[in-house]
Amino acid sequence: MSQPASRAITPPWTVDGWDLAADLAKIEQQWGAVRDVLEDAARFDVRHAATSAWGLGEHAGHIVITTLAIAKGVGGNLAEPERDRDQERAGMAEALLRAGDFPRGRGTAPKALDPAGHSREELAALVPPAVQAWSALSARADALASCPGRFRHVSFGYLTSAEWVRFCAIHTAHHLALVRDIEANPRA
Repeated sequence: MSQPASRAITPPWTVDGWDLAADLAKIEQQWGAVRDVLEDAARFDVRHAATSAWGLGEHAGHIVITTLAIAKGVGGNLAEPERDRDQERAGMAEALLRAGDFPRGRGTAPKALDPAGHSREELAALVPPAVQAWSALSARADALASCPGRFRHVSFGYLTSAEWVRFCAIHTAHHLALVRDIEANPRA
């Protein structure tokens, strides 16, 4: 089955309308850009302080660490579909999920998701398990869509598996947009 043209041509730093299949496709599309940064020592340290306090490697590393954590949580929901099903998401979560992007410069990564202290090689080694985890989740898209289980986001409250997929697509696109903008104005 071929993808609609809009999914095939939309760059990895944007997110299309809220649709589980589109969000899963967007996550799959973004791995190449993440891998490219983490496998290239020259690109890894490129930064532009006016764009972001983090350099390319930190953004790519944060993406892979975060996507692995989200995949683990979604997998937990699928294994235990009744988990926290009655918990609520925070009011601002709906606006974020519908808008499809984060405002820049407003958030900080939780310590567990911060790439600081990880080498380029360590972060690059996380890409294959992340790709495998998301491929396994994509294969269970129907179960994702109907799973009432939830797990907590520190700011957005308890999200369902489908909402976490949406969040992951938005989050990764946000950081890849920063990567693109840093590369447009690089300084070592």
